[in-house]
Amino acid sequence: MSTVFARGIFYIILANVMVAIVSLIISFGLGKILNPIEFGLYGLILSFIAVNTAIFDGFGGGVSKFISEGFDAEDVKRKSLLAFFSISLIIFVFYLFFSDFIAFLLGDLNLIPYIQLTALILFFHAFFVVYQNYFNGLKLFKWQSITAISLTLFKLILVFLFIFLGFSVFGVIYGILFAYLPCLIFLFIYFRKKPVLVSFSLKKLFDFSWPLMVFSLLMVFLMSADIFFVKALSDKGVADLFTGYYTAASIISKLPYILILSISSVLFPTVSSLSSKGNKENLVQFLRKFNKFCLIAVVPLVVLISSTSEELISLLFSSSLAEGSAALSILVFGKAFFSLFLLFSSVVIAYGNSRMPLLFIIVAFICNFFLSIVLIPSYGLIGAAVASTLSMFFVFLLITGYSYKLIGKIFVLDSTFKIIFSGVLVFFISFLFPASSVFLLPKYIFLILFYLLILYFFKEFKLNDLSLLKSKLI
Repeated sequence: MSTVFARGIFYIILANVMVAIVSLIISFGLGKILNPIEFGLYGLILSFIAVNTAIFDGFGGGVSKFISEGFDAEDVKRKSLLAFFSISLIIFVFYLFFSDFIAFLLGDLNLIPYIQLTALILFFHAFFVVYQNYFNGLKLFKWQSITAISLTLFKLILVFLFIFLGFSVFGVIYGILFAYLPCLIFLFIYFRKKPVLVSFSLKKLFDFSWPLMVFSLLMVFLMSADIFFVKALSDKGVADLFTGYYTAASIISKLPYILILSISSVLFPTVSSLSSKGNKENLVQFLRKFNKFCLIAVVPLVVLISSTSEELISLLFSSSLAEGSAALSILVFGKAFFSLFLLFSSVVIAYGNSRMPLLFIIVAFICNFFLSIVLIPSYGLIGAAVASTLSMFFVFLLITGYSYKLIGKIFVLDSTFKIIFSGVLVFFISFLFPASSVFLLPKYIFLILFYLLILYFFKEFKLNDLSLLKSKLI
């Protein structure tokens, strides 16, 4: 791995980790400040923002690609800013006219001003995505990381400032909205240059990026859809409360996804390089090692969250949201399956096939939609968690089977069974010996060490494997 590229990967991983940690701090803090109904409204707002911004996150990859391929960076940036502004305006007008219909579908017309105000964030996020991918294409990874971390820290400060000023849930939107301003003002002033070669066609950007945009949009929507379904399909008398409980469960259940996202930043370029060299055997060996360590990292996180769901919600949020613990104990498995689906999807896309992951995620969304309609009215929060988990497990099976067909045996079954067995053993020990919220951390440390000891006994955890894996990364 070159020194420049290694440093770039470090900056990106650092930014991903910082953004994830600060985002969790905001959610945990609001869980302690807001009541369950207000926290449910926060969950809906968070989901709207995630779905809306996913549109531009998908397009952003095209900006980075064409700049890195030698097109004039300033021309690509300028035209992308104009295009993204136009798209933002169209989407904002859509929300302006159809927010009442969306609120009606969710069974709560009080959501209209929140939906409309949330749509304003699109303009700022669109510009920010252009600059993030502008830096990425120029390999200015340090600036990419600095601006991403700065935005997140501004969100942390301003969200709580507006909350303490008495703006309640509106303060969350105001805080996120105004957090973009100092970052964008800085970017507009200090990275303002005129294009040298006016040669870039926006058609290239849209032709390349639309599949990524659709995949990004569906991925985020599948991650967030269960909150919308809980709000829309629950009995009106309890829908607001249920949404608050489920928001707490949903946020904690995403921890495996955050972990996988952080450690898989190096996967795409490594797979692309190994596949381009035509050495399939080296690629398969690398993926076996990489997937094994991802599994080793995810399994204890999932089983500990599932087995201590009530205590964990009370610790991180408040006991008033602990009603979502049963849903969390199920949902965390679904989000773990989905994180592995995204991991394998990045492998398949890097190997040269982007259509199948897109098809699979469409199938998963359809499954989730119909399962939610059937299960939520009868089983409430548990029904929503089961619907999400089953659909995510199904899409995980699809991508695993396709990866095997396309690339080969990227999992060692013997190792996989040993890791899962170790996780099951830890789950039962954790379940049989409960601990209060105060003693959760010592319990987690003990059980993780016990888990690693079992793996060491099975010869599945070796420090020299980490060195071998590192040598394969490029």
